[in-house]
Amino acid sequence: MRILLISLRQWGVVAGTVVPSTPVDANHPTAEETKAKEAWEVREKRAFMEIYFRIANSAKNVLGDTQDPKVAWEILEKRFAAKPSDLLSKLQRAAWNGSDVIHAHRDYMVSLRIQMADAGMILSDLAFYSYFTASLPPSLDVFIALCEANKYDVDFLCEKIAKYEMRQRVRAVLSGEAEAASDEKKGEGKRGRRALTNVTCYGCGKKGHIKSMCQEK
Repeated sequence: MRILLISLRQWGVVAGTVVPSTPVDANHPTAEETKAKEAWEVREKRAFMEIYFRIANSAKNVLGDTQDPKVAWEILEKRFAAKPSDLLSKLQRAAWNGSDVIHAHRDYMVSLRIQMADAGMILSDLAFYSYFTASLPPSLDVFIALCEANKYDVDFLCEKIAKYEMRQRVRAVLSGEAEAASDEKKGEGKRGRRALTNVTCYGCGKKGHIKSMCQEK
């Protein structure tokens, strides 16, 4: 934003390094002084509008009724102290660990995007989608590729991932129950074999089986 205002020769107005000329006689300004005053008011108004129309609506709300570019800049600087470059760095380093709720991760990245917009750096939907998908583990690459046909919609992707993760958890639970049941069945078989160890067959007199299982009938 500052670089833009400098390129438009408006930064001096915002920073306060350029000030309006003062009439020699404030009560009786000359025609030239009146013209200079009007030109300054136009320049000041343009500087304010350059700021106002380049910030997000959430940032506009904190400006109140002021139309002074210097005051507006001070309010925004105080309210949104974080630099866009720092916020972008956080966005680039964001990574989903796969165990937290995907929607919580999305909300964190959306919050960074909003803060960047408030600071004057607007991300397109495609750019934000790219940062978001880069924050996901490589194991989801194929899954992401299948969802990209839906116009790079982060919310749509999150819903699909959430359903996928739910199915994975359900399968893990069912697999665990099946394994537990199998182990229990094996245990019962072993217990059955151990129970016959000291049993004596009435047919042959040997131990380890009963008469109905005797092979020497």
